Amino acid sequence: MLYTYGIIATKTIIIPYNRIQHVSLHEGLLSRYFGLAKIEIFTAGGSSSDIEIPGILKNEAESIKQLLMGKIQKVL
Repeated sequence: MLYTYGIIATKTIIIPYNRIQHVSLHEGLLSRYFGLAKIEIFTAGGSSSDIEIPGILKNEAESIKQLLMGKIQKVL
């Protein structure tokens, strides 16, 4: 998993698929109204998410979650 964010100063996070433990999808009240969601990716050894990707269209977020879950199942 490769995630790059930022406009002026960019930051890149790389997490191998075999370290991903859980992927969750969250919708708040306001984001649900606009059809948006947030994906959180968790790795072993932490109580908080390692990557948060906010403001994604809900159907795209669900497809990303399914893609990651499929990759996790293949690694296991």
